[in-house]
Amino acid sequence: MLDELEQQLRTTFGLTGNSESVRQQLCLRAKPLVNYVADRNLGLFVREAARLDEDDRDWREIIGRAVNQGIPTNQWTDLILVDFQVRVLQIAADFIRLEELVAEKNGQGNAKILRIGILDNGLEQERTIIAVQKDQEVEINFLAEKVTEFLKQNLNGNGNDRQLHLAVLAKLVVELIQQKN
Repeated sequence: MLDELEQQLRTTFGLTGNSESVRQQLCLRAKPLVNYVADRNLGLFVREAARLDEDDRDWREIIGRAVNQGIPTNQWTDLILVDFQVRVLQIAADFIRLEELVAEKNGQGNAKILRIGILDNGLEQERTIIAVQKDQEVEINFLAEKVTEFLKQNLNGNGNDRQLHLAVLAKLVVELIQQKN
C-alpha cells in the first residue's frame, strides 16, 4: 500500500529518484510554503511534508495520514485508497499553485502578484504568474482603457458582447502565455 501511495505522489507532484530522494524533494518544496497556506487540508499536508526531515517514521505513512484526515494507512480500505487518490490530486493542484505564487512573491518583493489561468474544453490549462510593480500600474491602466475602448467600438448588439469580449481576451492571454514558454 505504501509503495502505491508513493507512486501516486511521484506522479502527482512530478517527483523522481529513489524513495529517499522523493521524500527530500517533497520536504524541500514544502518548507517555503508553510507560512503562506490558508486552506486547512493543504496546510496540514504542507506542514507535515515540511517536517519530513525531522521525523524517523516512514514518510509515506505521514503523508498518507495528512492527506486522508489522519487515518493510518494500515487501516485504509479500498474506498479510503480511492479517497486518497482524489484528495492528493486536489492537494497537488493547490500545492503547485501556491508554490508558483510564493516563488513569484519571494522574487518580486512588494509587487502585486497575478495568477492567470485559462482552461479550454479539452481541460488543458494555460497558466502563468506575473508580478506587477507599482510603477507599471499607470501604463497598465492606460493600455487597459485602450483595449476596453476598442472592444466597446466592436459591439455586435446581440447580447453576447461580454462573452465575446472575454473569449477574445482569453485567446490573447493564451497566445501571450505560450510566447513565454
